[in-house]
Amino acid sequence: MRMRKGLRFVGVLLAAVLLLGALAGCGKETASSGAGSAAPDGSGTPAEVKVFNVKDYGAVGDGVTDDYNAVKKALDEAIAYDGAKVVQFEKDAVYLMATRSRNKSAMEIQKAENLTVQGENTTLVIDMDKRVNTYFNINESKNIKVKGFNLKTLKSVYAIADVNSIDRATRTIEFTTPDSLGIDATYYASIGDCFGLPYIGEDVNRMHLFFDEMEVVDASANRYRIQFRNEDNVDGKLEYMQRTGSQFLVPRPYWGQEEGSAFIVTNTENADLEDINLWSASTFNFHMRYNSGVVNLKNVNLTPEPGTDMAMVGWRDGFHLKDNRAQFIWDGCKLEKVFDDVFNISCTMMQVTEVISDTEFKMECPEFGGTYWLPMQAGDELTVYDEKTGAFIGRTTIKEVVNQKGKDNHIIVNDPLSGNAAGVSVGLDSGVAPNSIIRNCEVIGTYRFRGPLLVENCQLKTMYAWLDNLPNIEGPVPRNIHFKNCEITKVHPANRKDSFGSSDYLMIIGNYTTSGAMAQFISTGIVFEDCEVNKDEIAFYPSCEVQFIRNGEVYDQYPSQG
Repeated sequence: MRMRKGLRFVGVLLAAVLLLGALAGCGKETASSGAGSAAPDGSGTPAEVKVFNVKDYGAVGDGVTDDYNAVKKALDEAIAYDGAKVVQFEKDAVYLMATRSRNKSAMEIQKAENLTVQGENTTLVIDMDKRVNTYFNINESKNIKVKGFNLKTLKSVYAIADVNSIDRATRTIEFTTPDSLGIDATYYASIGDCFGLPYIGEDVNRMHLFFDEMEVVDASANRYRIQFRNEDNVDGKLEYMQRTGSQFLVPRPYWGQEEGSAFIVTNTENADLEDINLWSASTFNFHMRYNSGVVNLKNVNLTPEPGTDMAMVGWRDGFHLKDNRAQFIWDGCKLEKVFDDVFNISCTMMQVTEVISDTEFKMECPEFGGTYWLPMQAGDELTVYDEKTGAFIGRTTIKEVVNQKGKDNHIIVNDPLSGNAAGVSVGLDSGVAPNSIIRNCEVIGTYRFRGPLLVENCQLKTMYAWLDNLPNIEGPVPRNIHFKNCEITKVHPANRKDSFGSSDYLMIIGNYTTSGAMAQFISTGIVFEDCEVNKDEIAFYPSCEVQFIRNGEVYDQYPSQG
């Protein structure tokens, strides 16, 4: 039902966009979408579409003038209009968004309905010196479409530095950048997991080198020093830098790895993103949580700006999706030069705090101080399992949400759960973007899939992939993941032993525990159908069931049937 509703709305908006050439004025003219077309509310009444052209509000689109206030006025008036509307940008124009907004967003879309933001090869440029970190922030909205935009930062979010010295004993490097990093003393990282990377011109490493601060050695010579944290095999990565003579990819202070995602969609029902090129992101590229309905992403690309030799698009995940009820559909996307996961599709884990009966218990979400932000509801499917002992407690549905506030997440389920106890993990299967689709895409990098998913007609140049649980953090137990007609190959550095994750494997399938005990919670329904993939490059944990199918016949499987 949700899919049909979302698709009906998409058709309405496409019809509306065709009218734009005949419309002009600062929201002063309206036009009918045509006889027989349905309204956005599904009433069957022809929809009135009002156009708000940003140029009529003073937006210049020359890439030099700060167009933030003009665009904001057009957008705010459109959101306030009670009906279908389009905020129209000029074809091939460049809009500088430099004025700091309260939420640090160039385009703030809050509590909007039936809204199209329409560009045509239109470029939005954000100035992070003015603390504008986000291109679009869409929240608590319904039936939203964004089409035809290129997204870039005014300055690069990184610098490629020459390494002057490496001291493995103190975990310290000194380096020189081509231009000033804009600091004259000590720079303190704005996020807790800030990192730099060795860089040898390849897109196939994820050697995160975490640091807390950066010192100026000689500002006039653009010379700086970083001491890395003693974690995540820092010595091995410094040895790699010494052995390869690599450069260092450093986040540009106040531009790279600043708090704030590039494109945010949260608490929204039905969204269409089409013909969008994200060229530069400070941290997360697309950050999407708590959505419902259908989210279509067609020709949404993470690629360098054409004609440039950009080393990266964004520092963190390409598509960071957690706790979504929505079905996401990617189609025709190219995703590359992301030095964290291209996809992370999962749910945030909860832990049982009190068992009242075998059908009633309380939970909290450790990652967010106890609060689980996605509202649970009757009918939601849960998987309950012990990530320490490996016990599978059961799979059930919620009968009643007694309370969901802060640390008190109190539910009654439909099926008795024998063995449920404090500390046991709970994954909300309904919140892992179930039945999403990745189709006709080219993906280069790492990815994490943890919910029902179809990956079809894709090129997956895989640095490493996880179809597993991440104890106490991400879940649920992966199942019903179907690769169909895909080419899956391992990409690695020239020296294969330097591969991220494993030099031997491109993917891990299965689940594990914090104690090392055998996991009894099994990943089922993992299928590779008519795919080009070397199964010897897949690491199978005992806690998985995998089939390989060719021309409708199973030709191999794990565990082996003899």
